[in-house]
Amino acid sequence: MLNEDRIKVMTRLAVFEKEHGRENEIASRFYKADYISYYMIWTGIMTTIAYVLGLGLFFALNFERYMENMHKMNLWEQGKIMIAIYVIILTAMLMLSWFIYRRRYKKAKKGLEEYCDLLHELEKIYNSERYREHTKTRQEAERR
Repeated sequence: MLNEDRIKVMTRLAVFEKEHGRENEIASRFYKADYISYYMIWTGIMTTIAYVLGLGLFFALNFERYMENMHKMNLWEQGKIMIAIYVIILTAMLMLSWFIYRRRYKKAKKGLEEYCDLLHELEKIYNSERYREHTKTRQEAERR
């Protein structure tokens, strides 16, 4: 016999898994600090690579000008400026990363709680069906 309530809950679970399955996996597999730290490290690495590539492109485009004026430049000061810019960009990216991934984790955790609530609802339906079946079989046995 089909139970409409059980089918509705199972359908909601399937839709929820399809739409939010990947996001909720985050909250179930990682602690919050581990998740945020992992992505902050990843952001730091990617920011460093992007900065080095951008710096290389900048020097490649302005190579002739730098070679002509090399004797006039204070390379120590330019190096300090490049490092300061890198630190500012890296700090901004890490802060942005921290906010974004903290928010994503909270959203995933909330979704996981909703999913667990649906599972508990389904479990209650199954338990009530088992109880009815058990009671029914016991009554039939008593009749015999």
